[in-house]
Amino acid sequence: MAPAVPEIQRVAAEMVSLSGSLANKRGVALITVLLITALVSMMVVSMVSSQQIDIRRNGNIVDGDQCLVLAEGVVDWAVQVLIRDKKNGGNDSLGEEWAIGLIPTEVEGGAVSGFLEDMHGRFNLNNLVSTKPDLQGQSRKQFERMLDMCGLDTNLLNALIDWLDADSDLTSGGGAEDETYAWLETPYRTANSIMTSPSELQLVAGFDYKAYNCLAPHITTLPLFPTEPLVNVNTASAFVLAALSADFSLNEAKNFVEERPAGGYASVNDFLQDQNLAGSGIAGTFLTVSSDYFLANAKAEVGNGRVSMYSLLYRQGNKVDKINKSIGAY
Repeated sequence: MAPAVPEIQRVAAEMVSLSGSLANKRGVALITVLLITALVSMMVVSMVSSQQIDIRRNGNIVDGDQCLVLAEGVVDWAVQVLIRDKKNGGNDSLGEEWAIGLIPTEVEGGAVSGFLEDMHGRFNLNNLVSTKPDLQGQSRKQFERMLDMCGLDTNLLNALIDWLDADSDLTSGGGAEDETYAWLETPYRTANSIMTSPSELQLVAGFDYKAYNCLAPHITTLPLFPTEPLVNVNTASAFVLAALSADFSLNEAKNFVEERPAGGYASVNDFLQDQNLAGSGIAGTFLTVSSDYFLANAKAEVGNGRVSMYSLLYRQGNKVDKINKSIGAY
């Protein structure tokens, strides 16, 4: 019977070994199940998060589209206001309905607002290359004064002229043609054409952030045809009025604007006869009291959507055309 003892021990050892192996396998299987469960959970969370992002993205797109539609509606409102104003006749001044603006108005899910600005109250950069010698010369002197009031080098005028004129001839004293821009990190060429947006000024050599920010509220880029736009003395800012004459300071212009009649002047001659302009040296040429170009500034908010739309409008008779449109900045 003695030999049976080792056999029993061997069988027992095998059973213990088998038991340990099965235990290890069960442990591995358990870990595998836990890993798979974790991975599946992560995939589910990722899918849910992705779906939520897609839902939000689609919602933002819908909100943005609705904002664009509403902003276009504000521009259409502006068109009707200008048509109604023209039918009433008379001059254009800051005391008229078009200058009041559209107060923030709630719409389903959001709000809209807007206002009109007379672009004849700004200085037209494109007049610097007018084909009318007198207007061109006067405009260049005015812009030099504007540069001076901003504390900028007046030679910047020549860089701007080279950008606007049709030739590639370098204007002496600060001019800049293609070779100036060819050495930039991101090279480009001069437009050699009139501007369609004031923001284009930032591409011209020398017109940095400081220069543009000073000039931006007072400049515009209007077409030169069918006729060159003139400065409306009823709506022009003090900055623009001060640029009309070297003998008319910015402080004097600010005081003048504060005293300017709310209904404006009926004619340029009435403007020139204002006692507050005595000794100003302002000439009556290339001025007006009526306007053709207006900028509609439309804002719309829906949900997470926000849109600022700028639309340049041209009024001729009882018709108003939309010349161009931009989103975010004019």
